[in-house]
Amino acid sequence: MFIRHLITSSILLALSGCSTFATIAAGSNREKFDCDEKYTIPRVYSGVFNDIRFLRGNYPDQDVVVLDFPFSLVADTIVLPYTAYTQAAYGNLCEKKN
Repeated sequence: MFIRHLITSSILLALSGCSTFATIAAGSNREKFDCDEKYTIPRVYSGVFNDIRFLRGNYPDQDVVVLDFPFSLVADTIVLPYTAYTQAAYGNLCEKKN
């Protein structure tokens, strides 16, 4: 029983804030991130906006995104000074196309 809880906790910890880390990893290079033409994703709270994009779109594993959302919110708040700088320096991560 203890091992099962340990494994489950480890997986959840590894997934926590996953959208935040994915969007920050793109850095200043937009080509490193898979943008969707239907959504604008700013660098500030980019993990939360990316989760919202997944929830609104027709993507698989939306249940995982629901679990990731609160962790992305916390992670985005922690990295807010960095993302505010990158937003000012480079603009949005993804731009909506008409």
